[in-house]
Amino acid sequence: MSIFKKMAEKMGEMGEMGQKFVLGGGDTTRERAEFTNELCEHLRQIGVNATAVDPRTVEGVEESWPFGLAKVEDRNINFVMINPDLVDDRTRSYYCTYHTRANVEGLEKTLDVEGEPKKKGFFSKELVDYQWKGGDLAQRLNADADLKNMLITARAGKISVKPNVLGFTSFHGTVVIREGNQSWSWSLRKKSFPTREAFNIYDRIANHIRSIASSRS
Repeated sequence: MSIFKKMAEKMGEMGEMGQKFVLGGGDTTRERAEFTNELCEHLRQIGVNATAVDPRTVEGVEESWPFGLAKVEDRNINFVMINPDLVDDRTRSYYCTYHTRANVEGLEKTLDVEGEPKKKGFFSKELVDYQWKGGDLAQRLNADADLKNMLITARAGKISVKPNVLGFTSFHGTVVIREGNQSWSWSLRKKSFPTREAFNIYDRIANHIRSIASSRS
C-alpha cells in the first residue's frame, strides 16, 4: 500500500479537524499555495523556470495529492512535487521528488536504480566515489564522469530512481528521482529546497532517463 493511501485512510479516521491539522493547521489551501510559491521562487533564484500548478489539472497525479506541485520549463525535469511524509497527530513533514515524463512501459527494471556515495576515513568520511546499482540505467550513470564529479563535489547522499511503480509515487507516467532521508519539518522548508547543484544533478539523471525511453521508440 502506498504512503499516500495509508495517509488517506488515516485522515479518514481522524475526521475533518484532524485532516486540517495534519495538512495545514486549519487553512490547507492557503498553506499549500504559500509552500508551493516559496518553492517556485527558490527554483527561479537558482535558474530554474518554475510555476505553481494545481495538481488536479495535471494528468497522472492522484486525486488530492501532492501537497504542492511546480511545473518546470526547458529542463529534463518536468515537475517538482512536494509530498507529505508519514505523520502522526503532532508532526508534519514533507519531502521533494523530481519527475520526468517518460513512457516507462517495459522499462520498469531498466530504470529502477539506486545511487550511494562511497567514503573512506574513520573520522573525516571523505567522499571518494559514487556508485549506482540496479537496472541498465545504472551503467549509464556510472559511465557519466561529469555526473560522478557533480555528485562527489556536492557530497550527495543516496538517490533513488523509480519508474511508475505503484506504492512509490503518486504521479503516474513519470520517473521519479528522490534523494534519501530528505524529509523536513514545516518550519525548516525554506532551508531544505534543492540547491542549484542538486537540481542540476537530478536534471542530468533525467536526461539519461529520457535518452533510454526515447531510444526504444
